[in-house]
Amino acid sequence: MKLEELKNDIEAEKFLIEIGVLNIKEECPYCGSNEVYSIRRNHFKCKNCRREWSKYNGTIFKDIRIKP
Repeated sequence: MKLEELKNDIEAEKFLIEIGVLNIKEECPYCGSNEVYSIRRNHFKCKNCRREWSKYNGTIFKDIRIKP
């Protein structure tokens, strides 16, 4: 896939995961629990330790505000 072929945010995110820029995991980065749920766009919360995080933590996008 070429950069010019990306048509929306979902395709762009899949492309970044494919090339290894994003490494999004569905587990809590604080306690390691797999019991997490989405609380808003791009943010998750752990059912075990109740902490919140962005799916972009640990990536080059961690300090960038991404507008919906």
